[in-house]
Amino acid sequence: MILALQYWKNDEPQALRLARLLADIEPKKRTDVTLALVRRHDCELSDEAEDTQLYCGRKFPTALLRSDEPGEGWPGGSNALWRGTMAKCSIPQFGATGSAVFTFEADCVPLSADWINRLKAEQIGRAHV
Repeated sequence: MILALQYWKNDEPQALRLARLLADIEPKKRTDVTLALVRRHDCELSDEAEDTQLYCGRKFPTALLRSDEPGEGWPGGSNALWRGTMAKCSIPQFGATGSAVFTFEADCVPLSADWINRLKAEQIGRAHV
């Protein structure tokens, strides 16, 4: 499963704090999910994003991606970022494997420490319906 955290320049600090929180609440390294930090097309790769990738890499395989879909404003910018995220995550160019992509943004928060296990169980359960 790919956990795709999407952001743009104005919410990058919040998104990167969230990514670090996700790494902090994991009790051990996981190899069953990839954390993809996906920035909008006009968001330059920052030193902070690279540092966050290294930090989160202690707990997950992690990728830094940039959406290639142009778009700005609401809802066009958000929709373009999502389309670009899905396009990037459908190509195994960064070594991620999985049958699902979970997209989320900087204003999300995990409701339990085992949120990834719960999400995966839900996804697996739906696959057998």
